[in-house]
Amino acid sequence: MNNNTFSILKNSVEVVTGKYEITMKEAIYSGEMEKYITCDIGENPKAGYFVTKGIITVQDDNKLSIDDNYHDGIGSGFERIE
Repeated sequence: MNNNTFSILKNSVEVVTGKYEITMKEAIYSGEMEKYITCDIGENPKAGYFVTKGIITVQDDNKLSIDDNYHDGIGSGFERIE
């Protein structure tokens, strides 16, 4: 069973928690079907600082980016901590 929950920390302080879903969607830049994440973060005002829906790009085992899949080029980078 997958635990599709996440936490976002900033300066070692948890600022956002929520649930996520991964689907497939056509990426505007590649034209290919790619993994698309949708994060449900509720009404958290601090979540406005992060891209919470978009195409996932994994840079290595512990880093990924979420790009909003619009031509504006906005995205957010994340790093896994344990």
